Amino acid sequence: MKRSAFRALLLLFACFGCSTPEAHVTTLGIVTHGLGADCAVSDAGGSVDYALSLTALGPFAAEGADRATNVPLHATEWELDFDARTAGVDAVATRAGSGGGAGAPVFTGHSERRRPSGIDVLLWPSERACSLAPGPYPGGNGGQALGYSPRSGLALVAGEDLPDARDEQGAGPGSTLVFDADRGVASSIPRGGALAVPRAFASVTELGENLLVAGGENPLGASTLDAAGTAELYSTKDGGFTTSIALAQRRARHAAVTLPATGETLLVGGYNPEPSSPDRRPEPIVLFEAVSPASLGTSISGLGQLEVGRIDPTALVLSNGLIFVGGGNAPGGNQANPAGDPLDLVEWFPPDAGSRLFSNALPARPHRTFAALPGGGVLSVASCEADDRADCACLTTTGEPCEPLPPSDTKASSQPYVDGFWLDPEGNIEPVAFASEGAAASCPTPTEPLLAPGSDGAPWLITAGTDGVPTCLWRFEPWPGEGSSSDSDDARPRPRFVPTALTLAVPPAPGTRLLSLGPDVFAWIVESGGFAGAALGHRGPLTRDTELLTAAPGALRPAHLAPDHNPNPAPGAVRKARATFDANFALELEPPEPPLPPLTVWIADTTYDDAVVSVSVSPQRGGSDLATLLPTLVFGGSTVGDSYCSWPQPSNASVSAGQLGLTATRRGTSVTLAVTGVSATTRCSVAAGPLAVGVRAGAATTKLVSFAIERG
Repeated sequence: MKRSAFRALLLLFACFGCSTPEAHVTTLGIVTHGLGADCAVSDAGGSVDYALSLTALGPFAAEGADRATNVPLHATEWELDFDARTAGVDAVATRAGSGGGAGAPVFTGHSERRRPSGIDVLLWPSERACSLAPGPYPGGNGGQALGYSPRSGLALVAGEDLPDARDEQGAGPGSTLVFDADRGVASSIPRGGALAVPRAFASVTELGENLLVAGGENPLGASTLDAAGTAELYSTKDGGFTTSIALAQRRARHAAVTLPATGETLLVGGYNPEPSSPDRRPEPIVLFEAVSPASLGTSISGLGQLEVGRIDPTALVLSNGLIFVGGGNAPGGNQANPAGDPLDLVEWFPPDAGSRLFSNALPARPHRTFAALPGGGVLSVASCEADDRADCACLTTTGEPCEPLPPSDTKASSQPYVDGFWLDPEGNIEPVAFASEGAAASCPTPTEPLLAPGSDGAPWLITAGTDGVPTCLWRFEPWPGEGSSSDSDDARPRPRFVPTALTLAVPPAPGTRLLSLGPDVFAWIVESGGFAGAALGHRGPLTRDTELLTAAPGALRPAHLAPDHNPNPAPGAVRKARATFDANFALELEPPEPPLPPLTVWIADTTYDDAVVSVSVSPQRGGSDLATLLPTLVFGGSTVGDSYCSWPQPSNASVSAGQLGLTATRRGTSVTLAVTGVSATTRCSVAAGPLAVGVRAGAATTKLVSFAIERG
C-alpha cells in the first residue's frame, strides 16, 4: 500500500493583552500506514479506491470541525480544521462511494501518540488476522518474552528456547523482533546486534522511554553469560540494547508489570535456575523486585512478597491501581521440568507493591488465563477436561444449561465446558457461564484458552484450534440477558461468553501469551513461526464521548457501559448491588443488602480531564432523606454526590415529578454539582489528572434514564 500523507491545518486563537485576537497556525502531518500481503489496503491497480474518515482526538469538546470525511486515501495535502491540541487520530477507510455501509471492506486505525513529526496511524483490516513478521524469528520453539511500550508504540519479542546459538534460518535465543504498531514495520534483529546474553523465558516491560528485558534462562548453558541475574535495556531511540543491569535476585519464568505511579518495572515470581544442577528442585522466588527507570538500579526494599512461589505466573495492574497476581504452577521435580501442579491462590497488592491486601482461591487448573475488567475486576478462564467438569459451566444463549451429550456422541467433544470466574474489586469470586449456541463454527472446550483485553469491559476469549477445528473467538458479555425473575440459580442467566463467527486464520502457538497493543488489538507468536496480530476494534482513552454514549446497545449489554461487579450475582445471605438494563437506556441500580461496596457502572476505556457529566434519574423508592434517592458519581478515585460532597437537596415536588436532572462539572481539581430546579450548588475537590468516570448505585433503588458526558 502507498502511504497516505495529510497536512492538517490546525487553528488556535489566542490574545495576549490585545483587543484583536492573533491567529496561530499549527501544521501537523497525519500519515496513514498499511500492512503488507493479504492485509494491505490496495487500490488493485487503480480499479478500487478508498476514502478516509478522520476524527481528531484530544482533551477537548467534540465539534463538527474535528472530523473529516471522504478524504482521498492517496491525498498528499489536505487541510483539516482540527483543534491544535489534537493528540491522536481515529481513521476508518472504506471503498470510495460505499459510505461504509453493510458489506463494505473496512480498514481501521487508532493512535493517541503525537510525535514532533506528527501522527502516524496503522490501518488494520477489520476482524482479520494478519502476519506481522513471517520469521525466521520468532520460531516455533517457545520461550519468547513479549512486551509493549504504549509511550513509543513499539512491541518487542526477545529470546527463544533454542539450545543452539542459531538455527538454520537464523533464529536463536539472542534474537529480537521489534514491531512498530503505528507504522506496521517489523524488524528482526539477528544475534550480533541484539541481546548480549542468550535468553528464554524472560520478561519485557516498558521502562521510562525504553523497554527492559529481564531475567530468564540461558538455553545455551553458558556459565559466563548469566541470563537469570541480569537485565538489558532496549533503547527505543537508538534501536538497540545499550545497558546491562544486575538484578538483586536471579529469576526466570516470572511475570513483570510497569507500576503506573513510578514507572518502575516490578518483577514477580519465577524461580532461580541453576544450569549446573539440572536435577535440582526449582527454587521459587517470592520476593518482589523493582527496577528504577531513573537510576536503572534495583531494589527489594519496601516491597511485598507472594504467599506461594509461582512458576509462570500472571501479573496485572488493575484499573483501580491494585496489582493482581494469579495462576502459575508450584515448583516441579527438577529444573528440566520446573513447573509442577497448577496453583489455586490469587493475590492482590497495593499500587506500591507493598504488603499483600487480600487473597482468594480458584479451582487449580492448568493454563489458567486472566484479563483485567473496569473498576478493578478480573476475569479468569481455564479449560475443563472431559473427566473434570464438576465446577464447569455450559449454557445456551438463552441461559439454559447445555444438554449433556453422551461420550459416544461425536459432537460431545465440541461442547464448550469451560471454567470461568468474575473476581470483583474486593476479591469476591462468582462463576461466569458460556453459551454454546449461535456459533458459525464448532467451538470446543479449549485445552489452552487465551484472554485478550477488549473494549467495553468485554475481553475476547480465544480457543486454540486443533486438527480440523478452527480457532474460535468468544466475546465476554458482562450484562445478563432478559431472563427469569426467579431467584433460582439456574433460571437466571449470568454474565457469560458468547461465541462469535470470527476465527483466526493464523492461530496462536500453544503455550504462548497474547500481547495487548490496546483494547481489541493484540499480537501473538505463530505455532509454525512468525509474529501475527489482529484488530477487532479501534478505540482508546480519547475516543469521542458522544459517539460512545449514543451508540446502539448490543443484544445483551449496553455499549460502552461496564460494571465493576457481576451485575447479576447469585442469591445468598449477602447480596451485592444488582443492575438491569433495557433497550430504552434505563439502567436500574439496586443497592446491596446488607451494605457492601456497591456496583459502579463505568464509561469504559475512556479518560477525561475537564468534563461535564449530565445524569437523569428516576427514583423508585427511598426513605425520608431525599439525598438517598440520588446516585454517586465516581471521578477516578474520588466520589461526588455522597456524604463528603453531596448533591444540592431537591424538593419533594421535583422528586414527585418522576425525574431529576443532575449535572457535575469538573474543572481542574474542582467539581460543581447542580440539580435541576435547585438554585444552590455544591463545590468540592477531586483528584487531579486524567480520570475515568462512573455512576454508583445509591442507597435506594434508582433508575438511570440517561447518562451523558462531554469533555470540557
